[in-house]
Parts: sequence; C-alpha cells; structure tokens
Amino acid sequence: MTTITPYLTVHDGRAALEFYAAAFGAIETGERHEEDGRIGFAMLTIDGAPLYLSDERTSTARGRRAAWGTRRRRSRWPWRTSTRRTSGP
Repeated sequence: MTTITPYLTVHDGRAALEFYAAAFGAIETGERHEEDGRIGFAMLTIDGAPLYLSDERTSTARGRRAAWGTRRRRSRWPWRTSTRRTSGP
C-alpha cells in the first residue's frame, strides 16, 4: 500500500498546531524549534496518519507570503516558464 505524508509550510506554526488539534484531534509527537523561536519541524498524527509542518522561512522564500516580492514571466503556454527561446536539437 502506498501512503503520502504531507509536509506543510505555514505562516504561524503555533496557531496551525492548535487548529489541527482542535479541528482534527491531532496529537503532537515531536517538535524542533529554530534559534529564533519558530517551529523548524513538528510531527503530528491524525488517526494514526503522520503530518509534518514547519514555519515558513523568508530567507529561503518558502511559503506564499515570503514569495510576494518574486516575479515570474508569464507565457501563453502553461508548461513553459519562460517566453525566451533556447537553441537546441
């Protein structure tokens, strides 16, 4: 049997832990904090299924809020990330 373990990067890890505990009965089985107090890694179980989460890191541009300043060129072709042509075979 194949399983998937989600790893969520959230803006406020402490609030997320409290929400998952209240909404889904999640049990925290492990947690590691960063030097600045953010959650570096937390492991939860919901009905025996694992769930991992951490606070977003603005230095590595993880998370939606951290990426607001980034821009990406749009292409009319959704599978292409750039409109610039490259030479090739």
